[in-house]
Amino acid sequence: MGALLAGLTEDPAYGIASLWTADDLAARQAHPEAAFGIGMRPGWYALGGSDVLTPAAPSAGGHGFPPEYPDLHASLIIRGPGVTAARDLGIVRMTQIGPTLARLLGVRLGPDADEPLDVPTGAAP
Repeated sequence: MGALLAGLTEDPAYGIASLWTADDLAARQAHPEAAFGIGMRPGWYALGGSDVLTPAAPSAGGHGFPPEYPDLHASLIIRGPGVTAARDLGIVRMTQIGPTLARLLGVRLGPDADEPLDVPTGAAP
């Protein structure tokens, strides 16, 4: 599989910018069972799960981009009872949002859930 993907990466017709090994994915904190990953060039998307590569997405989003692309970062704003201070939480992984909300609501998630964010809590000033 690695040789096949490496060959596709070399052909610009497929829009693949990078090929990630299991070690590369582990460094990015990806799913631990993933064997490889691909990073798409801007304007290209991996659609339909992982079986289609296309230069035009029929929707406003797609998959296959490395988290290092700052244009793909979104905002996370948390406000409500018990959240006390505004501060920069840095880069937030999508897998941290659910555990963070669960902790704020006093709900426990399964043991495979990601770590929640360190959101300042307590009585409002």
